[in-house]
Amino acid sequence: KKMGFKVNCKDTDFAKIGVPDDVAKEVKAAAETSMGTEITEEDLVNINTLAERVIELTEYRASLAEYLKLRMNAIAPNLTY
Repeated sequence: KKMGFKVNCKDTDFAKIGVPDDVAKEVKAAAETSMGTEITEEDLVNINTLAERVIELTEYRASLAEYLKLRMNAIAPNLTY
């Protein structure tokens, strides 16, 4: 999401979003050597929408897991760890 199109890869600072340096180097190398076609603006919008939805679902899953842990601890403490 931060990078957008692959042509922007060189100028993207992945450290700002918490990507480890070795992963950032691999992503940049892959973007430079990629032979794939460029995506359209519409494709990028759809990819960003999907990425935002995945982030929302991941956060919801974490909050649901915490809720279930608290409820199970209150209802059946001997079954939880």
